[in-house]
Amino acid sequence: MLAIILSFLVGVTVLGNQDFRLEPLDPRVVPPNQRTSVKPPLENSKITLKLTSDIIDYGIIRPTNPVIRQGRLEASSSASVDWSIIAFEDHPLLNKTTNEIIPDTSCDDGNCRETVGSFWTNPLAYGFGFSLEDNLFKQFANQETGENKPVITTGRRQQQITMTYKVNVAKTQPNGIYSNTVTYILVPGY
Repeated sequence: MLAIILSFLVGVTVLGNQDFRLEPLDPRVVPPNQRTSVKPPLENSKITLKLTSDIIDYGIIRPTNPVIRQGRLEASSSASVDWSIIAFEDHPLLNKTTNEIIPDTSCDDGNCRETVGSFWTNPLAYGFGFSLEDNLFKQFANQETGENKPVITTGRRQQQITMTYKVNVAKTQPNGIYSNTVTYILVPGY
């Protein structure tokens, strides 16, 4: 199988200013329940995937004040090779000390999921989510619970994709440092 796997950490500090350490990830490790089959690559074809940053740090989060960060994915292929990008999180944003989580967002209307995007402008809609350039937010598929990992975008040749990450918490969210890992997989299609 020819696929490119990139992982990065998402770090959030909620109402605190504690020091924390981010440990490097091994992007060569294929997630155990990720099963993707592809046809053999075309001779001399090449695919690449790059992230502009391997850490997204939200800093200190205040209740009902959403924080938005952006990152860029750069995907490319040689010849006439189409590609797809699959993305998923290892678990919701998690405080490893207390096991508290920041859940994935359900957006303003309560209906956004891994495959269904929706608007998220209400400061009383909480959670963690992402948007591509269409401003519709979605949840990342959760590897821990075995959610299906959908394709988030497709393309051909070179393309830059702006990813918008958003987190918002309620006043009841416990203080602490929350993190998770988001993995992107670039899969060629022939």
